[in-house]
Amino acid sequence: METGVSLRAGAWRGLLSTALVAVAMSDSAGAYADDKAECAASHFHAQELRREGKYRAVRGALEACSRPSCPTVIQTECADWLKEIESAIPSIVVEARDDTGRDLMDVEVQIDAERVAARLDGRALEIDPGEHVLRFRSAQGTTIEQRILIREGDRGRAVLVRFPASPRPPASGATPTHPVPDRPSGGISPLGVAFGGVALLAVASFATFAVWGKVKQNELDDCAGHCHPEDLDKMHTRYLIADVSLGVAAVATGAAVIAFLVGRHRADGAAKARVDPDKSTFARPLRF
Repeated sequence: METGVSLRAGAWRGLLSTALVAVAMSDSAGAYADDKAECAASHFHAQELRREGKYRAVRGALEACSRPSCPTVIQTECADWLKEIESAIPSIVVEARDDTGRDLMDVEVQIDAERVAARLDGRALEIDPGEHVLRFRSAQGTTIEQRILIREGDRGRAVLVRFPASPRPPASGATPTHPVPDRPSGGISPLGVAFGGVALLAVASFATFAVWGKVKQNELDDCAGHCHPEDLDKMHTRYLIADVSLGVAAVATGAAVIAFLVGRHRADGAAKARVDPDKSTFARPLRF
């Protein structure tokens, strides 16, 4: 009896062990399948990024699909592509100076509005091939932009940017000079342009309806005295619109001329009002 119980207990333990092994194998197979799918997705994504010229992003995808856990075919191909990308990713070396030729290090660098360096340290900055806008900002807040075309495999390309030197305070006792202000551009009022446009449209309307009225009048010459009233109304309406258009053209032309003269007068007044501040506060010596 005891032997039978031992056999049954051993059988149950064997079945339980087999079930645990099956579950473990199932979990392992599922994880392996997920890993294969992830490798295949990274492999496909890497090809898309490479076609788009996003070399910096494609490197991450290639590193993911070249892992030892990926299928051999995908792993080998991704590893080969990764070597090619590593040698093809362009880079730039930014050098910033002021007007005196002094090197500047506190310069922030942005590539297409993406900040890639908070300050310069002489190291190369990776960049994708293609056209880019480089933006440099100095510690004083001066910003300079450069548009540049980067070619594949162009590594260590030197980019020089010059910042204007900070203005120095005038020497003691020296009289500061002020640039002569330019005469403000003006004289052409937007309102005058608008009235001029209305005048041109009105003249075009006048010419069009005057011609249509004349054409209708010539047609009615054949039925003089017994023409249909509706045809007469059409002719009169066209002539009326032509007359109104002519009046609008005359008024708009006058308004445009007035707006132009007023704008010119204001521009001249603004130019005279801008004087040297030092001269405006000049004090005459008092005589006793």
